Amino acid sequence: MKIDTLSATNSYKENIHLLEFVHEIEFYDHHLHKKELKYPSLMKHLQRQANLLTIQALNNLTSIHLAEERMIQLVRNTYVPFHIQERELAGHRDALSYIHDHHIDYSVYDFRIVYIIHKEINQHLTTDQLNEKTSLFPENPLLPHSITSTSQCLSTADLQKLFFEFQSSIEVQKMHPLIAIPLLLHKFFKQIRGHYDALRLMRLLNIYLLHQFDYRIQCYFSLDRQFNESYDSFHDSFLQRFKDQDADAILPLHQWTQFYLETVLTAYKEIGGFINAYKNRSISEIKMEQIFKFITSQSEPFTKQQLLEHHPEVGKQLVEKMLRILRNKGQMQCIGKGKNIKWEWISEERIP
Repeated sequence: MKIDTLSATNSYKENIHLLEFVHEIEFYDHHLHKKELKYPSLMKHLQRQANLLTIQALNNLTSIHLAEERMIQLVRNTYVPFHIQERELAGHRDALSYIHDHHIDYSVYDFRIVYIIHKEINQHLTTDQLNEKTSLFPENPLLPHSITSTSQCLSTADLQKLFFEFQSSIEVQKMHPLIAIPLLLHKFFKQIRGHYDALRLMRLLNIYLLHQFDYRIQCYFSLDRQFNESYDSFHDSFLQRFKDQDADAILPLHQWTQFYLETVLTAYKEIGGFINAYKNRSISEIKMEQIFKFITSQSEPFTKQQLLEHHPEVGKQLVEKMLRILRNKGQMQCIGKGKNIKWEWISEERIP
């Protein structure tokens, strides 16, 4: 019999392998808290960078393809969204911002945060656009009740039960939050899979829960991008089959929990290494080195768009400036003309 419930704490408490991940994450989080105070300007840069990359990753889940420059304008709230793709992106921006700014206003176990996140995601849609979506939470008082409900929906009672089990697993059964969180996410996703907003809601709920337990990684590193980059192992068994109604179609609970902890630990290690490498550098130096590392790591010609997709935080103007400088030095060459122009590194000097 498969164990697939939040109350199955004994199996996880006895699983030394998972607890090793937890102890390592706690170690790195302790040091990240110290670095927040020691390097405020660098951490502020990392926070802006993480927000951009998280919005980019969330929108990749829904096949929204906007020019990188437009995406940055929307994330920075300097452009009014017009068509539906831009309105979706603005909703992701506002949901993420709300979680970062207002998580302290809620109890850890307040199920209503799911309704609020869902409302934030959809708030820029017109009534007609919203009505084209099926209702994920038909009892959500924050959205119109005219939208159609389907079998892939959660009632208020369903949500309350999920969060009650989550609270019980931590406070009564003494499960570690870093194990209880992926278990809640797994069960939550199983009940809403197949819905358009399912993956985005699960990812945003994860950010909220990490905030509530004072894990700081999601402030300075895009966990969502990290999840997306683990495409081969995660997509085939969890994302691609999420529309399948067979209960066995979702990644097994233990495998998902291990994947989750591995992803979070990898993120902590990467952000720790980045801070150590750049703690004494200016923000402009960091951006220029990020551009240079990308350029010299490419084995094929690339476009400015591809560079900005990888590092949206560096900005179009700095990218164009560096490409001009490197071309004038004879280290790069242009291939093609106009919008289809590509750039190629031709110097022998490379970043290892």
